[in-house]
Amino acid sequence: MVRRRRTTWRSTRPGPPWPPPCAWRGSRIGLIATVSTTFHHPYNLARLFGTPDHVSNGRAAWSLVTSSVGEENFGPGGLPGPEDRYARAEEALEVVNALWDSWEAGALTAGADGAAVLDRDRVRPIGHSGRFFTVAGPLNIPPLPQRRVPTGYH
Repeated sequence: MVRRRRTTWRSTRPGPPWPPPCAWRGSRIGLIATVSTTFHHPYNLARLFGTPDHVSNGRAAWSLVTSSVGEENFGPGGLPGPEDRYARAEEALEVVNALWDSWEAGALTAGADGAAVLDRDRVRPIGHSGRFFTVAGPLNIPPLPQRRVPTGYH
């Protein structure tokens, strides 16, 4: 009898749970990770999905969820109720999109020698101050290949 083992790739690094080789090999596979807004800050979320979007040349996507369990892993305070979790998720997505939009087209170009040239006038802070988050911005990575990573809700 042949036993088949299920293989799951696990990362010890924070971030979307996909291995970088998926991004470097092939060009037709989308890279979708499910990450909760309940326990993650929008600035970190923008980076978590922005970097793989660059590495994969625009194939990253975010399956946005809120968490109904797991609060014991994030310190005292308990889990917010559903209304607050959804309001937080809505604000988090608003902030993440603003951060991705904080770099205008043409903000980063190649100079005559091939070196990157930054036009600081095309990079702006977002100045967000809301119920759950205060984020100055801008994001500290260049504009994404997709401008915004596609996002879906559960």
